[in-house]
Parts: sequence; structure tokens; C-alpha cells
Amino acid sequence: MHDNRFQEELQCWREGLARGHRSWVFDDGSIHSQVMFQGGDLRFGRYLVAPESSSWQREDVIRSPGPVLAFTRTPVEIEQPDRETIVADYTCATLHNTHTEYRRRRIDNRGERTVWLSLSPDAVSDILGVSLDDPSRPFDRAGAPVCAQSYLLCHAVARRLSSSEPIDNIEIEEMLLRVAEEVLSELRNPRCERPCRATTQQAHVEAALQMRRFLAQGFHEPLSLEDVARSAFLSPFHAARVFKQQTGMTIHENLRMLRIREALERMSDGTERLANVAQSVGFASHAHLTDAFGAHFGVPPSFVRRDPMGAARRLLAG
Repeated sequence: MHDNRFQEELQCWREGLARGHRSWVFDDGSIHSQVMFQGGDLRFGRYLVAPESSSWQREDVIRSPGPVLAFTRTPVEIEQPDRETIVADYTCATLHNTHTEYRRRRIDNRGERTVWLSLSPDAVSDILGVSLDDPSRPFDRAGAPVCAQSYLLCHAVARRLSSSEPIDNIEIEEMLLRVAEEVLSELRNPRCERPCRATTQQAHVEAALQMRRFLAQGFHEPLSLEDVARSAFLSPFHAARVFKQQTGMTIHENLRMLRIREALERMSDGTERLANVAQSVGFASHAHLTDAFGAHFGVPPSFVRRDPMGAARRLLAG
């Protein structure tokens, strides 16, 4: 059960929402939470945890009154009760049931930077196309993959809501519901796992987790398959096979996505040269980043930097 501190924070959140508040500070100022948009069946916001926060050493709780999809902008390890531990990075959304407790472990020295999308149980039921047995607990797993379109839509919406530019509420809500639909579509499909001994399966789960942790910490460095395999005490052949089995993507695909999506975040302020961004995230050159970015998102980085909402609209139109 939630301790007194959690209960006080939940009450603070509820009262703040009722009074129209948008920002909260917890844990002696080391945690900042903000609702950036509210409409109909959803809320969208951001959550920042400083690297020195005491919350890294204890449990935290989801304060939003509905289920939450969390999209981290700095990799973090998330552990929920009765769920597998996941590395929440640029490729993976964390799924939180209503008011669930969880524990975070730091991977990135910047702490945790997350944008989140909270949905009403009715919205989750509509998206999944099923009647929920327990509306407060619609998610049966800890995470789900995030495709390029959903990542770019989230990025564009967060950029627009952080600016002073006017917004169209309907457009923002439709974009966010599109993101929720794509991410939650994973829950419609039963998991298909290769039959093997329980001990072997658990070893594979832990190896994949360690490799994802290693990639999240070092994706900006020049890495070899042997480097990644060694982090999980596997041969390169077994590392590649286990990673694909457990994550649905190759090590190279995961590494490439981490670099491209970190580049997208680094471009946001518009001041850093693309050549510097490319080098800092692990690409050999500006041209290499531009080619990879265009293939992944369907639009060049210069367009996204100049007009993220325009890029998002182009994706939806396509």
C-alpha cells in the first residue's frame, strides 16, 4: 500500500487538478511534474527527476488518476511489482496501471526526463476494443515498443506545447490518441515465446536486459557486437540470437534507433550544428545521420528542426 508520503502527494495532485494547477514539485524540489495538455479522455505532461533525487533509492507511485504511457527521453530502468524489469529507452514506452508503485534505477547521468500520456479507462477500452475486467489495471506487461511515427508525434506535440505558439486542441488530441493506439496495439497480440526451460528463459530475459542496459549507456560510443555480447557474458552469435528473441529487433536496429532518437532530442533547441549532433550520438558524419534519420522518420532532420508539427502532419497525411 502507498505510505503517507505517497498519499499526501496523490491528494496534492488531485486537489491541484481540481483547482486548475499545472505544475507540482516533489521530493524537496528534485522531482518536477507538469500537465502540458488536458482534453477529454487524456492528459499529456512531463516528469523530470534530478540525478540527486532520493527517489532513486525508494519506490515512487503513479499520481495520475488513469493508466499511463511513459516515454523516457533519458534511458532509465523500471521495475514494477509482478512485472518484468525493463530498460525504458527511446525505443520503449513504459505502461503503468493506475496509481501503481514502481522503482526506477538510473542509467543516464542526467537523471530521468519523461513525457507521459494518461488515458481514461474508457479510452483504453475503446483503443483495445475490449471491455476491461479491471479498468484501473488494463496493462498486463511493463512495456511496449514505440514506432518512428509515434516517437516523432510525441516529440512534435511536446515541442509545440513547450513553446508560446498557439495550438489546435483537436489536432493535439488526435495526435496523442494516434500514439496511444499504435503503442497499445501491441497488447492485442498474445506473446509468442519459444518453448524452453524456465531457467533458460529467465537467463535469456536477464541477458537481453543487460544488453539493453549496456546499449542505453554507451550507444554514443563506437561499439562492436563483441562488446555488446561481452556485457552479458555471451558469444556474439548467442547474443544476437537472444536479443532478437527477447526484443523483436536486432542489436543493430536497437542501437541505430537509440542514436537517431537521441539526435532528434539534441536538435530541439536549434542551436547545435547537425554535424556536432551526429558525432555526439555516434554517427560517422552529418551525411550518415541525415540518411539514417530520413529513412527512419520519413523526413529530413532539417525539416523536423524547423517545423516539428509540420513533419508530424506530413507523417499523418502519408
